Amino acid sequence: MVEQELKKEEQTLKDLKEQDFLEGDIYGNGQDVAYRSKNYEIFKSKKNPLAGGSVDLILTGKFVNAMFLKSQMKGKYFFGNRDSKAKMLANKYGNDIFGLNQKVFSKFQKDIIKNRFIRQIKQRLNV
Repeated sequence: MVEQELKKEEQTLKDLKEQDFLEGDIYGNGQDVAYRSKNYEIFKSKKNPLAGGSVDLILTGKFVNAMFLKSQMKGKYFFGNRDSKAKMLANKYGNDIFGLNQKVFSKFQKDIIKNRFIRQIKQRLNV
């Protein structure tokens, strides 16, 4: 049931992950990653001031738009990505770029999914 509810909210979860990227938090753990090139950092800082020059994985938006929610693996949810750059970015920054920010996801579950889950259980139990 939980997975069904999460699938219904896939766009919301993508939006939350995109917000992490926009803030320069590509791993969703509060750690910023710096660009190796100072010139590119300056270019990106002007393009996305919210990230403050940190890696944000957003240039055209194609990478973010190509994300999709995968099924749970080892108690965590990850995004897949159909963009041609996905493999290259995973090789460069690691597969953790596809993970959900655990604090944000826990709040999402508490505020949105929990109530739906309780309603469904009550309906099934005729309570």
